Amino acid sequence: MTGNFNKRIAKLEAKRRGGQIPIICEEESQVPALVERMIEAGELAEADRSRCVYWLDCVGPNALTDAQLRALLALCDAEAAPEREKPKTDPTRGGVNAPGSG
Repeated sequence: MTGNFNKRIAKLEAKRRGGQIPIICEEESQVPALVERMIEAGELAEADRSRCVYWLDCVGPNALTDAQLRALLALCDAEAAPEREKPKTDPTRGGVNAPGSG
């Protein structure tokens, strides 16, 4: 019960202050663990914890615009696409293509 109450208070405080911090991850359930890692790494202050929200729930000035969302999705698609096959080289021949590699 206390956990739910604390979550509600944190969300209300974040809305009151504004300036939510969008946390980008695949699932909303990953947000708490990711925020914890970011605090441990010094990327976020402990005081910012209550301002962190799942990126799709973020509203206000820090919410991603449509253009930013498109750019993020394009970046994710590019990372997910398999790399083009690179030509095989033979280091014993000074980097020249190895025999039979095309």
